[in-house]
Amino acid sequence: MIDKAIELISDPARWTTGVMARNKDNESVDYSDPEACRWCVLGALKKVGFTTDQIWPLIDRCVKKYGIGLVVANDDHGREAVIEMLKGLSSENQT
Repeated sequence: MIDKAIELISDPARWTTGVMARNKDNESVDYSDPEACRWCVLGALKKVGFTTDQIWPLIDRCVKKYGIGLVVANDDHGREAVIEMLKGLSSENQT
């Protein structure tokens, strides 16, 4: 499922910061809102089916592996950093 989240935010036009999701008018909406067209990393993970209980361990793994959580990475370090972190977590799951 991590790969699906990566795919969702791989296009810069589908990524956002500061909120879980935004609509075409750049307004904050719920990640599951049919009008949502841009997601932060957490919104993307929720959109593709991760539960909150599944996201917390991912955040913990990020902190241990990268020294930073997903939310801070999303908002302060950018989409490409988040995608690289998610790819690293995804490759751990495949080994």
